[in-house]
Amino acid sequence: MARQGARALSTSATHASSSTLAGLVPFLVTLLGQDNAVNELEEQLVECARQAERLVNLEFFGNRAPTRRECGEEVEVDGCGERITRAMLLGQRKHALALRCAKQVLEQLWPASFSIEQRYRFYPHARFLETISKDVAEHAC
Repeated sequence: MARQGARALSTSATHASSSTLAGLVPFLVTLLGQDNAVNELEEQLVECARQAERLVNLEFFGNRAPTRRECGEEVEVDGCGERITRAMLLGQRKHALALRCAKQVLEQLWPASFSIEQRYRFYPHARFLETISKDVAEHAC
């Protein structure tokens, strides 16, 4: 039962990524110039997410998804004193693998420059948004 729950969660995360990409289709059609190119890009990016899911699960759990209990286990505490669960660490690994794959796909299919994982800092009182480096974002508590 827990195994099905983890698989359902994994499937819903993949669907969420797909839904986000589907919402960008009109914009991407304009940039890429044809619907087939958008479909190919979307299919390859979804496959990147699926491949990352399979590879990380295989590395840590063999040929199965982690259980809800395994995902909820605290495995470390971060520099800000917040608990880190196994699900968080697995997600970070999967995210990194999927991004590496997505970058390769985009380099092949995207006709213009692109930025992956751009980070921003928002100043609500000034209503100002600025880009920040990965190091700055990762060290903020």
